Amino acid sequence: MGVDFAGSGPVYALGNAVITNATGDGAGWPGGGWITYQLTSGPAKGLQVYVAEDVTPTVQVGQHVTSSTVIADMYNGGDGIETGWAMPDGSSAESQLAVAGGVGGDGPFPTDVGLNFDTLLIALGVPAAPNYAATGYGTLPAGYPTSWASLRS
Repeated sequence: MGVDFAGSGPVYALGNAVITNATGDGAGWPGGGWITYQLTSGPAKGLQVYVAEDVTPTVQVGQHVTSSTVIADMYNGGDGIETGWAMPDGSSAESQLAVAGGVGGDGPFPTDVGLNFDTLLIALGVPAAPNYAATGYGTLPAGYPTSWASLRS
């Protein structure tokens, strides 16, 4: 549904954004952490991002953040974190919406929404996920950038 990472340490926002949700006990996510933020600039302006699982929020709802803002502390709780595109209301992963194929926590994986987010992370310098070259499931809803080439310069 998104991109998973293991380890511990600070988690930063991808860019200029406003925090729309920050809780340490989000139901349905291992470790309980759930943070969403809406990007306020760049090619994905207006889209929501989530960070979930094994994170403790360090931000408050309504707070304006940048790419240098630590939004959470990731701890080694056994599940790692997951980050990706969130639903417009920030309630869950975008892949769960019908327009994205309705792919939930049981898969199949990877999702087209998750692969699109992984492409964004790669453009920002993050190594590709192990399943990056796999065929995606579901669909990428309208309005999502499909090329992140402008971020590579």
